[in-house]
Amino acid sequence: MAESAAAWSRSAGISGRRAGAAGLLALILCFLPSIGRGLELWSAVADDWRASAGAVELVTGVLNGVVSAVGCLAGGWICDRMNRKGAYALYGVLQGVCAVAMALAPRTEAMYVVFTLVYAFVTG
Repeated sequence: MAESAAAWSRSAGISGRRAGAAGLLALILCFLPSIGRGLELWSAVADDWRASAGAVELVTGVLNGVVSAVGCLAGGWICDRMNRKGAYALYGVLQGVCAVAMALAPRTEAMYVVFTLVYAFVTG
């Protein structure tokens, strides 16, 4: 195992010290909260949007999973057709547009449902 890791490091042009630093950075990044963690906050803001418990349950539960899966497929298709830095920037902008639109939208249950699902799609 250690031999194959060393061979990969040599073939990738990474020295032992840099490979260790890269591995440590990857480990640290795994524990950072991601933008997708916003899902946990939807139920906390539901009262501000006058969303019923049933609506919150629907859009943060099964429907969110289905929309996220569709977003994953769409995002994968788009990412296959552009470079990764451009895709990262695109989805960051889309998340920002969703957040600004939600901030400016009327506080109704329908808007809560729409923007929660748009967020799930873009995050997917």
